[in-house]
Amino acid sequence: FETMKLQQTLDALHQSSQLREQELSANLNVLRRECQSKTSKQAKLIKSLGNKLKGCEAREEDLERSHRSELHELRNCQEQELRALEETLANERKSRLDAEKKAAAL
Repeated sequence: FETMKLQQTLDALHQSSQLREQELSANLNVLRRECQSKTSKQAKLIKSLGNKLKGCEAREEDLERSHRSELHELRNCQEQELRALEETLANERKSRLDAEKKAAAL
């Protein structure tokens, strides 16, 4: 009788152990799927952020190029204005010298 009771207890423990193993296996599969899902989402997020970063870098390059272009235009304008002022100054000097020569001749 004791042997039969022990055998039943052993069988019950074995069955309980198998159920627990199945439960743990199912939980492990759920965790794996969740992990894969999170990993997939993270990969998509990383890719999205990478694309946004590339877009920002391209925009930054465009702005730098535009800024350099504007600075170049500004320098050209300033140089043209300076040449015009120098030319005006040279003409005024010449006019003044001509006037002084005429005055001296009189």
